[in-house]
Amino acid sequence: MIAHHNEAHRETTLSAAEGAAPAVKDRIRRFVRVKAAELKPHPCNWRLHPPEQRAALEAILAEIGYAGALVARELPDGSLQLIDGHLRAEVSPGADVPVLVVDLDDREAEKLLALHDPIAAMARAEQLVLAELSSRIETENAALRQLLDSLATSTGEFAPLSDSADDDLRAFASTPNDRSGGGTPDSVGGEQHGTVDERQPPSVEIPELYQLVVECRDLCEQEALFDRLTAEGYSCRVVNTAAESRAKVAGDADADN
Repeated sequence: MIAHHNEAHRETTLSAAEGAAPAVKDRIRRFVRVKAAELKPHPCNWRLHPPEQRAALEAILAEIGYAGALVARELPDGSLQLIDGHLRAEVSPGADVPVLVVDLDDREAEKLLALHDPIAAMARAEQLVLAELSSRIETENAALRQLLDSLATSTGEFAPLSDSADDDLRAFASTPNDRSGGGTPDSVGGEQHGTVDERQPPSVEIPELYQLVVECRDLCEQEALFDRLTAEGYSCRVVNTAAESRAKVAGDADADN
């Protein structure tokens, strides 16, 4: 009777295991602490770290310390090559940093390097919750304060394609006199005379700007990059030349005429 019960239990366990989702592979082989300067940067690391990010990272490390591990893989010569955590290693080269060592080959390491941050950047912000959370955080560091303020005021939405200056120029260009460059018909003594239109285009004051234009492969990458850059405190504007977006812009222009 006991043997029969054990066999039934074994069959139930096997059935449950067979119906379960495939197990996720655990590629972490060990956890170590090593000098940050001993970690080799990945030659394909594509991430650029602006001064604002470096200052914010240095500040959070000073106020809290390490609360997450870097990710690296072991090379044939026994050295460790970074996959995630390049900036953390740069800002504290003399520190013993926590590292998760994974058993990824060249292709797998490149895949994780390319997708690790963009996947995280795909997350959307619950803006009210983020603003309330940011308001509760206390810090005297200017870099962290600026970052928190930008998170609290960010809308998390795409900026409009045009501003008031663009609307003024578009309205001016839609006026027949301005398009032709000539005058308006004026009846004097039964003859048509052209009068010179002395109106000037509206002046547009262009502030001093330092901008960067990035071409994305598709809409998903564009949205992910927009979310990541706005989260880092950058003011971004989306330009999309897809057919649907062009139709929307054309419709806006017709509405202004």
